[in-house]
Amino acid sequence: MKKVLFISSLIIVLGSALTYFVLKENQQLSSNMKNPEFFCGTEDSFPEELSEGKNLFNINCAACHKLNKISDPPILENNIKNYSLESFQKFVHNEERNRENIFEPTECMPFPNLKQEELENIYNYIIYSVN
Repeated sequence: MKKVLFISSLIIVLGSALTYFVLKENQQLSSNMKNPEFFCGTEDSFPEELSEGKNLFNINCAACHKLNKISDPPILENNIKNYSLESFQKFVHNEERNRENIFEPTECMPFPNLKQEELENIYNYIIYSVN
């Protein structure tokens, strides 16, 4: 009798778990952001001129940095306010690293091949996104 009760309970629990995982909505990963689909007359409020910066950010930065979420490298929302466009460009090109690194021995990867215009697009996207 105990075996039958145990097996019945196990089947119910496993069936419930399977049903939950099958019907659960897919969770989006922050580094794999998709543009939302708008409906019923809603409009996209994301400026078109920032799309290149968003693209570059997702390719070069999003693997380590999150805009508004806790991450191991510093949260950009807290740190971007310390940079002007020029100091951001120098930092990313590894020309000027004047900050204390609290993640020793890890350092932010330099991207010396990014053009000034690309860095400006990334900077503008970050500023827009954290405000």
